[in-house]
Amino acid sequence: MRTYNVLIVDDSIWIREGLIKTIDWDKIGVNIVGEAEDGHEALSIIDCSEVDIVISDIKMDYLDGLSLSRKINEKYPNIQVIIITGYDEFEFARKALRYGVSDYILKPIKEKILIKAVEKCIGVIKEKEENKEKNISIENHFKKSIPYLRQELFCNIFSGSPYIHEELRGEFSTLDIQITKELIKVYILKINRVNDTFLTLYQICKKQLEDIEDIEIIQYKTDQVVIVASQDENKQNDFYKQIFLTLVSICNHISEKYNQSITIGVGKSYCKYEKIYKSYMDALETFSVTINEGERQVIKDVVAYIKSNYSIDLSLDMVSEHVMLNPCYLSKLFKEEMNISFSKYLINLRLEEAKKLLINSNLKVYEISELVGYPNYRYFSRIFKKVEKCTPIEYRDANY
Repeated sequence: MRTYNVLIVDDSIWIREGLIKTIDWDKIGVNIVGEAEDGHEALSIIDCSEVDIVISDIKMDYLDGLSLSRKINEKYPNIQVIIITGYDEFEFARKALRYGVSDYILKPIKEKILIKAVEKCIGVIKEKEENKEKNISIENHFKKSIPYLRQELFCNIFSGSPYIHEELRGEFSTLDIQITKELIKVYILKINRVNDTFLTLYQICKKQLEDIEDIEIIQYKTDQVVIVASQDENKQNDFYKQIFLTLVSICNHISEKYNQSITIGVGKSYCKYEKIYKSYMDALETFSVTINEGERQVIKDVVAYIKSNYSIDLSLDMVSEHVMLNPCYLSKLFKEEMNISFSKYLINLRLEEAKKLLINSNLKVYEISELVGYPNYRYFSRIFKKVEKCTPIEYRDANY
């Protein structure tokens, strides 16, 4: 059974001892945790002890009962305070009610009245503790329900239920949905043959996109995984490109491993939460953007990256990391799309740039070699002669 700790505060030792010894505190489940002769001493005890109820005289030196009540209310609002006062201090005691004082009793102290006041405080404490337990239970139940409530909210949005921006802002905050930036864009992955692969697709999306902030991933209907993303306007291009390339990579993986065709739909960007539905409908209309077109977009990005970085020690692994694809898969995809291997394409690009410099500049051959990504001059000359059937110097002499 729970016992309640009581602190008695009075500048008279006789009153303190009288209260402690004359009342059967055990009978009402009370433990006298300490006694103090003024408010300062009482606060020191409260700071280092578990105190439920304070019984305090209103008039004391240093820190009186009214000031003590105010400080307890500010720092320990759950502690119940009973003020002891005389008739001439009656109005003064009533002011203490504004500081959260639970009750006040008049001198001379009558045992039954004091016990009744303490029992009233115990009732208040019990009620607060019960309410706290109920609130914790409700909060835990709500937390467990959040994934289902998120799912239900987005399903309602995608089905066309009307919402306004502020309404969704409140819902997102309540459900801890990380859609906080000014621009909204929706992606849809639609599986073309519904089977167990759908759940695998959702799980892979969750894993691959988990480190990206401001996105939500939703299972919708029996064939769609929907990604709702938000970003600031000045960062949107790189952010949305990263998501798209990741989705392409996921679809390629699913396609290869499960022989399952997946279509990607991409909605337009909008700046209001109620436009999520509009972006979703846009994505449905763009299902002509198939995985093949997604692959072509990846290769375009790869080619652009190579052209911007051919002068450094570029490798397939570096490019693969840039587009977030497996190197072996990228090598295969590049050859299918470009009809040339990655390494041959890079060599040809570098040699074409070298030939331009040989004809249009007075740079030395070793300088040109470094500018096109070959710090080793001899290796550059050997590659050049193998492809062009002449040395760099012979090529320059022949084309001057």
